[in-house]
Amino acid sequence: GAVRQPASSCGTTGIKPTSGLVSRWGMIAYASSLDQGGAFGASAEDCALLLSAMTGFDERDSTSLERPTEDYAAALAAPAAARPLEGLTIGLPRVFFAEGMADDVRAT
Repeated sequence: GAVRQPASSCGTTGIKPTSGLVSRWGMIAYASSLDQGGAFGASAEDCALLLSAMTGFDERDSTSLERPTEDYAAALAAPAAARPLEGLTIGLPRVFFAEGMADDVRAT
């Protein structure tokens, strides 16, 4: 991805929003089904603030979601008790633990 991978390589934080959350109006199409505007920041809080500013319905973009905007920074700052993990399932693909994988890669 053009946001996640560069961010991880440069020690910054990046967010690629869910499709339809951020308008694609004015972007030069590269791969219509994959195009999505994202943001880089120094922290998750920076990205949450940027995402809140970027979202909103845009009638010029047929993929834009018509839904209320959210305060992602407030959601991020909410106490852990407000975001319970009970019932959450986290999947780890078997390929992540492939035989023959270098130990230093497996450790990260």
